[in-house]
Amino acid sequence: MKRFFVHLLVSTFLIVVISTILNATVYQSFDKTPAAGNILLKEKCDELAGSDYNLIALGSSKIFRQFDAQLFSDKCKERGIKAFNMGVDGTYPPETYYALQHILSINTNVKYILLEVRAFDAEEYANWHSIRSYYWFNDSRLNDYLRLENEQKLPFWRKAFATTGGIIALLDQNLNLGKGQFCLNQDRLGFPPPESFKNNQGFVPIVSNEDELPIDSEAYNNMEKISNDAFNEHFANLAYYHLNYLNRLKEMAAKKNVKLIFVMPDNQKAWMYTQLIPIFNHLQDNEKIVISSAQKFPQLYLIANKANLTHLNLKGSEFYTTCMASEFLRITK
Repeated sequence: MKRFFVHLLVSTFLIVVISTILNATVYQSFDKTPAAGNILLKEKCDELAGSDYNLIALGSSKIFRQFDAQLFSDKCKERGIKAFNMGVDGTYPPETYYALQHILSINTNVKYILLEVRAFDAEEYANWHSIRSYYWFNDSRLNDYLRLENEQKLPFWRKAFATTGGIIALLDQNLNLGKGQFCLNQDRLGFPPPESFKNNQGFVPIVSNEDELPIDSEAYNNMEKISNDAFNEHFANLAYYHLNYLNRLKEMAAKKNVKLIFVMPDNQKAWMYTQLIPIFNHLQDNEKIVISSAQKFPQLYLIANKANLTHLNLKGSEFYTTCMASEFLRITK
């Protein structure tokens, strides 16, 4: 047993020493701003800085692939809006919340931010030990991560998985391990080159034709049923930490004279609505956009407007953006 502990101490010491040397000689060249581990998000932050965009939409692929910033700008031209799409595939809370804080810290002309709010989900196993999963981690953010995860009504094994992933991410960050394994998530998703988003104010739709339309109508129609059931149900559980965190973000934005508007994504699974609907019920009407209801926005659930089970195609994105613009104009009168 004594030999084991000696070996453990020696191994730990060597890892720390090697990591320190690498950090001083190699890793210091990495950009460690809040957007460093997310290549496309960093590109978009660079594009935003110093531009004349005064409204951005920030979130996951639900924003990236569905929010047509040019169309939104046209619909809201009476307000002098020039919008930019800051969405990135596979970018979820709390990463998007830290990205928001970074955006508020740089020099921009942004006056409105549409922030996609999603229920917390654990980082995929394939992304553990990659910069993409931990570049934003530190001690206080691990606390956010664990509290967001603990609030959800998840099976024990999913909470254990999320907790393990968070601890590994913090260790990787503090020990500077895994730096060479860069952004697995982005590599796997196959992000488009920067030129494509620069030509469309950050928007890159999922283009499909009639031959590629979904054929499993039961699965797609079930998304509509999930939405209808969710919005007709009374949820007693409220994720207080998540709600309070959103209110803190709103206060941070207000100090920068930025109006923060929270957006509930469409075409989600039942567990997502279980947490989101109670949160949105506690937000003021003038600080939220909810176009997730299949009863109120049926076009977003039509198979002909779908690219896949949870995303809209180009035609669907037009409906999505038009609905977003209409709601934005309504709540910002």
